[in-house]
Amino acid sequence: MLSIRQPGPQPAQFAGRGRPAGARSGDGRTGDSARYRLIRQTSSDDGRFALALGFPKSFDWSSIADSAEEGTGFPSYFTEGAEGLGNYVIDLTTHRMLGATGVAYIGTRHSYNHRSVSASWSPKNRFFMQTFDSKWNTDEAAAGWIDQEHQKAAAVDLLKPAETQAYLFLASKKTAAYRKHGRTFTLNVACDEILDDGTLSVDVTGEIPKSEERDSDFHVVLRFRIKRAGEKAALQFLDAKMGGAL
Repeated sequence: MLSIRQPGPQPAQFAGRGRPAGARSGDGRTGDSARYRLIRQTSSDDGRFALALGFPKSFDWSSIADSAEEGTGFPSYFTEGAEGLGNYVIDLTTHRMLGATGVAYIGTRHSYNHRSVSASWSPKNRFFMQTFDSKWNTDEAAAGWIDQEHQKAAAVDLLKPAETQAYLFLASKKTAAYRKHGRTFTLNVACDEILDDGTLSVDVTGEIPKSEERDSDFHVVLRFRIKRAGEKAALQFLDAKMGGAL
């Protein structure tokens, strides 16, 4: 299993702080706002894009409203178990749902005890990454592209490829940690960099929880390229190398 971390803080003026998800834009458009609610701390650096909870059609959000968010007064929403729930990329200038990420994070708060969400965006918002982490693992992860002109987005699973490539690389190097523990590590994957050509660099670290033995952890750096395959997204594995000591 994997756990993926998001580097650095994100601006808080969008994605659940400062205005409700259904607020009209300056020209009065509401777009798809009846179908989604923004997830806090997931906005792009320029505040144009964010992630949201969403449903294929209009939904009675009052039925799952939680307590009001501190500092905003806007309600939060907890949607675990709601049928049809998905996470979506939102263009905050048009309030359009551009596409599903394939991840199903469960609320509009950034974290719920040990469960949390993260988002990474390339400098010009052409590519993105999302993770849904629990206490020890990442439950879901995805990476994808954004077509801003045509208001589309698509994503592909990142979790399995990262796990697979990390273990294949360790096996090829015959590392002491891999020879000793095999594929039994708790894995953490950090987004090191995501570029506008689709290159995604991730740090993969593994450990045996609470172990004080030697060779109970590792650090690998993987690179992928996020590609557009028609209306879908795909991942191309580029290379791997050993990272620094933990």
